[in-house]
Amino acid sequence: MNDVSLAAALLRGLMVFCCIFIGSSAWAAECPPGSYTQRTVTGGIGCVIQPSRTDPAIQDAGSNSKGYGYHVVGIPADPTQIQGVYVHFMGSGARPYDQTTGGYSVGQILEDALARNFMFIALAYVNPETIGQLCGGDSACYGLARQEVIYGDAVSPEVSVDTANGILNRMDALVNFLEENFEPASALPAAFAGAAVDWSQVRVGGGSQGGGHAGYIGRDFLTERVCFMASPEDTVTQKDSLDDPGVIVSAAWLTEGTWKTPTASLKGIVHEDEDGYEKITTNFAALGMVQSTSETQPNNDWVKITIPVENPHTAPTTDEALSYARDWACFSGGDGSPPPQPLPVVTSFSPTSGKVGTRVTIRGSSLEGTTAVKFGGVSSTPTSVSSRSVRAVVPTGAASGPITIVTPSGSASSATNFQVLP
Repeated sequence: MNDVSLAAALLRGLMVFCCIFIGSSAWAAECPPGSYTQRTVTGGIGCVIQPSRTDPAIQDAGSNSKGYGYHVVGIPADPTQIQGVYVHFMGSGARPYDQTTGGYSVGQILEDALARNFMFIALAYVNPETIGQLCGGDSACYGLARQEVIYGDAVSPEVSVDTANGILNRMDALVNFLEENFEPASALPAAFAGAAVDWSQVRVGGGSQGGGHAGYIGRDFLTERVCFMASPEDTVTQKDSLDDPGVIVSAAWLTEGTWKTPTASLKGIVHEDEDGYEKITTNFAALGMVQSTSETQPNNDWVKITIPVENPHTAPTTDEALSYARDWACFSGGDGSPPPQPLPVVTSFSPTSGKVGTRVTIRGSSLEGTTAVKFGGVSSTPTSVSSRSVRAVVPTGAASGPITIVTPSGSASSATNFQVLP
């Protein structure tokens, strides 16, 4: 082979190598053009999208300071690896993104979803009032109020939501926005491939009022999963006399007719110290849901949490230590994925102090799958991971405090503090 032929052969080989390399490289996640803001989170990014940007008829907030807000869309670090979509509904008065303070309210469950390569949508919707307080002991009221919030039908005197601001239109408008602006378009979940959302390929969930809305959608549409977190509480107390303490029974919408989403696709998480525990578990029973036989390795349909938490009502949605339960209830199981791993345990770390940039080795058990290491609450991406050890670098902004390991099955913190040196 002469020099010219050799050079040509080398050039062809280089071109083939480059094509293979480029074709197999990950696609870095970016928010769609027109997004309000972008934030880097563990496992990907969070995109804030103004609802009125998706449809001028949609309101971003009501007349008071409660509820609505902006949508948050979580995208895994490599969008081409998206495995499905999870739609989350906040509780009464909560905002996925608060446009007045710039604050997120969905951080932990967003990271849980991204760890499973789910596209995450926290839908901002009309939620300034607590439906339980609006309806009191009126069984029919609960269903009518939820129907108006979801569909925009003028059927409830307790709420006022038009069609444009109903959950279904807000969801459709957001999906249309993503279809027009998201790259790569081929990475969008199959649920968004048609002219309307295919709910059979969507997982829905929420806490408190939001969990009830997820359930109502699961009743009317076949969904891939309904994930109840501290919900639904829609019940009334039936009494035979004024002196009768009464019996708690489910609101009418929960038991009337046949649910499109089967019981096997309903999962729940509730803390034993939750004020509405009896109401929630009454509804679980009415839906045919069976309690898990294990708190740490959930099975069956719902799990009772007993570990101490700061707020039993919000913990099923927000507590980092319960990531394993959300992973089971919302993102794993029933799809061929492995069962949750045991909770991680941190036994020691070395060195015990260091400056920003210091490499630290954390030792313990069940550390495989670690997605983040937090130094005083500031995240660092691990540089190596095994079942018994994790290495990470002290990140900029780190503060002295416990070292926390975050895995898809939960998190664990060290008993002693790591000291950040100046």
